[in-house]
Amino acid sequence: MNTKSKKRIPRNVRLSELTENNRKWFLEFERWLINHEKGYSKGSIDQMSNVALNFLHACEDKDVNLLGIDEIRPFFETERASTGNTRINHIINLYTFLSEKKLSTPFEVTELNQYLVDSKALKKDSEEGAAKALTIEEIILIRSFLKNDFKRLLTFELVYQYGLELEELAQCNEESYDFQTHSFSIKDKDNRVVPIYVNERIHGMIMKQPGIIKEVKKYSYQERLKDIGKKLEEVGLMDRPIRWMDIDKTRQTNFFRCPSCHRLYENTPDNWALIQYETDELNTKWIVCRSVCAKKGIRHE
Repeated sequence: MNTKSKKRIPRNVRLSELTENNRKWFLEFERWLINHEKGYSKGSIDQMSNVALNFLHACEDKDVNLLGIDEIRPFFETERASTGNTRINHIINLYTFLSEKKLSTPFEVTELNQYLVDSKALKKDSEEGAAKALTIEEIILIRSFLKNDFKRLLTFELVYQYGLELEELAQCNEESYDFQTHSFSIKDKDNRVVPIYVNERIHGMIMKQPGIIKEVKKYSYQERLKDIGKKLEEVGLMDRPIRWMDIDKTRQTNFFRCPSCHRLYENTPDNWALIQYETDELNTKWIVCRSVCAKKGIRHE
């Protein structure tokens, strides 16, 4: 079994490279998920089918029902215990479907449970790798890829620029937006109404397509964030998920606190200035925010 990542290969290519049986069973498996009595959400169905497709593609020229359990095991070996468990559970679903089709396999579906890691290992995995900051290159890639997808781009920017949580994102709608002040009025954790002043890029998006701030539930914002990584994976540009915690971690990495006013600003030169205070006999140049604190001293570009 070839366990190298298949996420960079488009879905239609992966499908075309499956064996005839594996392709037929995969399409039937997708329908089985859609009609399942558990009523899986679209996001869950997409995730399960994508894992199944990656797995079947890794089978190369061998039908999935002929694989021995030792041949399958390498597919579960990942850096993250939680990722491995997710794969195992989704492949268990696939083999459960195959068993309902009365296809014989060299092992019982329940034997796959032996590869699931316990809760202690999952907790350690979660603590060590819960959030992973995006690189600068990945931020540029996301903005470029989403330049015409304003809904998802707005969601990304509101989390990255202002650290908004899902509950707060759900409040960023046409009712709470003031077009004059370029700000959303939302309630914080203490139930106080606070303004979120957006930058010109975000205001420009809203002006161009006001429909992007139609009211939606917080779960829709969660799906939008998941879709960013998923869509980039589908076209082979990224091989990792994008979660709220990853974007928030990126904000923590890339935003600096001004030593004078203590506000947070991104680490781009248009947010910062060198200033020299007239009272400083040593003529020391200090880095402060450009928008507020640069006015307090003699500014140097």
